[in-house]
Amino acid sequence: MHSWFLKVILDVPMENLRGILSDRGWDVVTVTEELGSEKESRSDTNILRYAQDNDVIVATIDRKFVCRLREAGVKVVTLDVKDMADIMDEKLKLETC
Repeated sequence: MHSWFLKVILDVPMENLRGILSDRGWDVVTVTEELGSEKESRSDTNILRYAQDNDVIVATIDRKFVCRLREAGVKVVTLDVKDMADIMDEKLKLETC
């Protein structure tokens, strides 16, 4: 486990990364696990409060939410379209070598 990091909470669109990140040593939970499966429970406001109350890093792809989290002083990581394109580019290069 990485000793220098905080717990990570994965927003709903990224929840499928939980197992992989856990296997790599990260302390990961999902929004659904922590806040419930009801849409109202998983609102941006509830995720923001959870992050502040529990000092976690939020992982999301929602750009507007990223701005809101940063403005509130919450640590956040995101994958944007460029990040996904870079990853795909690398994978395509590996397949065509």
